[in-house]
Amino acid sequence: MTKPTAPTPAGLWRRQREEGELIRLPGSGNVARLVRPPLAQMVLSSNGVPNPLSRDVQKLLAGAPPPKDEAGRWANYQANTRGMQELAALCLVEPKLRLDGPPQEGEIGPEDLTDYDYTFIVYTWVEGAAEQVAPFRVTQEL
Repeated sequence: MTKPTAPTPAGLWRRQREEGELIRLPGSGNVARLVRPPLAQMVLSSNGVPNPLSRDVQKLLAGAPPPKDEAGRWANYQANTRGMQELAALCLVEPKLRLDGPPQEGEIGPEDLTDYDYTFIVYTWVEGAAEQVAPFRVTQEL
């Protein structure tokens, strides 16, 4: 490895974060430019943070019955749906996802993405990135 002679220009640091990657969404088949938002932005903007351990937690909680009443199931669905939409809006660079009000030029609305698109963005694009860095975490066994 060669010794660095100068810092990396700030523009190069920001380029991938701002430009993102072209990804074909599996539900609609449309191509979008996606970025992986920083964890702090997700915490402040969405209903929850994608967690690479969530699958393990879901397995543990799988025995818990869903809400029995229709109102409880509906409230759960609404909260999850809005959180997925907010996270997708953070990821979509082009086109932009407008959550409130009619889409303008260069924007799409929540109904333009399929359920499968939302699921892909949350559980593959965002959470999959978190799982890729999991091996680098240092854990101490007691």
